[in-house]
Amino acid sequence: MALLKEKKVERFKMRKLSLDQVYGCSTIHRHSIIGLPDNRVAFLAGSYLIILDCLTNERRYLSFSAIEYLYISTSGLLMGIIDRFTQDSDTRIHLYSTKPIDLLFIIEPDRFGNFIGLTINTDDTILMILHNEPGYMITIRK
Repeated sequence: MALLKEKKVERFKMRKLSLDQVYGCSTIHRHSIIGLPDNRVAFLAGSYLIILDCLTNERRYLSFSAIEYLYISTSGLLMGIIDRFTQDSDTRIHLYSTKPIDLLFIIEPDRFGNFIGLTINTDDTILMILHNEPGYMITIRK
């Protein structure tokens, strides 16, 4: 009976959750965590975007004023971030490549209103941006 009890305890220990890799994540916005190529994830934590390699536990921190939106293209090769950077809620778009993580360009606010959403076509050649007031429109950039 004691041997059976020891085996149950041993089995329970194997299933115990390890807290070595638990991270805080902001969930205020949709898409707070996205999967990236090569066993990596990107997630929001306050004003940081953390890129975590799930195999090596290596982390890279990208700092922003206030991240409003996080997007990954269908191919997984491009990542877009909408960042609110002023008290007036002005937003800008940061577009990154994901292999490796490199900033490609920043789109500053324009006359069509702040950025509130974005998407990229399946070929990664067209960026569609959703604006709020005053235009409530979509702009397309190649």
